[in-house]
Amino acid sequence: MRVTKPRYKVVAGGDIHFPFHNRKAVSEFLTLIRCEQPTHTVLMGDTLDMYNLSRYLKKPKSYSSMYEIQEARRFFKKLKKVSPNSIDYILEGNHEERQTKYLLRNSPELLEYECLKVPNLLGLDDFGIHWVPARSELRIDGILYTHGRHTCVDAGGSVKKEQLKYREDMVMGHCHRLALIHTQAGIPGGPNQIVGVEAGFLGDKKSEGFAYVNKPNWCNGAVVINKRKVRLEVFE
Repeated sequence: MRVTKPRYKVVAGGDIHFPFHNRKAVSEFLTLIRCEQPTHTVLMGDTLDMYNLSRYLKKPKSYSSMYEIQEARRFFKKLKKVSPNSIDYILEGNHEERQTKYLLRNSPELLEYECLKVPNLLGLDDFGIHWVPARSELRIDGILYTHGRHTCVDAGGSVKKEQLKYREDMVMGHCHRLALIHTQAGIPGGPNQIVGVEAGFLGDKKSEGFAYVNKPNWCNGAVVINKRKVRLEVFE
């Protein structure tokens, strides 16, 4: 999926992990969008946690997947209210993929049911939000937006690993960190440097959903990219 018209303003943020979201960070993210009035908003993946569908051990009395979906839909309603004219995208993250993997393991016959696919469960058409499936590519102003697969304990390290594959300017989610790096491209006839951005985290690292991580150095925040100039926003 490509968007070719130059000079857009994009607000990118994600890894909300409903229902383990940081309410203050999500509120600040919406305020940022209202103030910036971007042409495009990109949710960088893992909007849902899909906690109950995880293959990992979990608490027996946990939030249902339907509760997560309802929380996300309430958020989408607020998103469209603060920025009704923006073009909005939501990337599929590894946590949304839990839905497909769960069906593959337990009821593969149900994979053909459109009503069970995450975009339809979320009702994205009702909000005019565009779904970008995993391993698809979204580019705006020549910048790649991807959820990502790599993680590194240091800020900037994850996107640096991703750029070994893509070798282009890019913004990623997944790692829950906020960073901007410049890397030597090493591409014959191409740019001398490429820009890598990690788009922050809108979850609550103190919630039960992240109890498996010992003292995570994650950062609540988001990114504004205006005419390809990057600004990091930290939500305290």
